[in-house]
Amino acid sequence: MKRFYAIRGKVTWGFRYTSVRFHLHPDVAASLDSDGASVSLLLINGDVWVFRYQGLVELSLEESVYFEEGRVHPRPTAQIVLSGEVKEITTRVRWSLAKASENPQKAA
Repeated sequence: MKRFYAIRGKVTWGFRYTSVRFHLHPDVAASLDSDGASVSLLLINGDVWVFRYQGLVELSLEESVYFEEGRVHPRPTAQIVLSGEVKEITTRVRWSLAKASENPQKAA
C-alpha cells in the first residue's frame, strides 16, 4: 500500500507516460488499418481478427522478437503498442480482439 501512495503522489504533480504492448506470434501478419484506430491480424489459417481500442492513447505497430524453443536466434515479429500519458490515477484504456472473418476454405 505504501508504494501505491508514493506513486499516486508523483502522478498528481505531473504526467506519466506509459505503454501497453501486445506481442504477436511471427506467423501473424499485422497491418494498421487506414483509420489508425484498429489493427487487422491475418492468421496463418486465413482467419482475420481485429484489435481495437478506446481511450486517450496512440496506436502503433512496432518491431519485436519471438523466442522459440529449439531455435538459437529469436524470430522477428511485431507488437501492437498503445501509448500515452496517465493523467489520473483512474486512467483507463479499453481494448478488444474480435474475429472479423473466417477463411471460407475451412468451411468447405
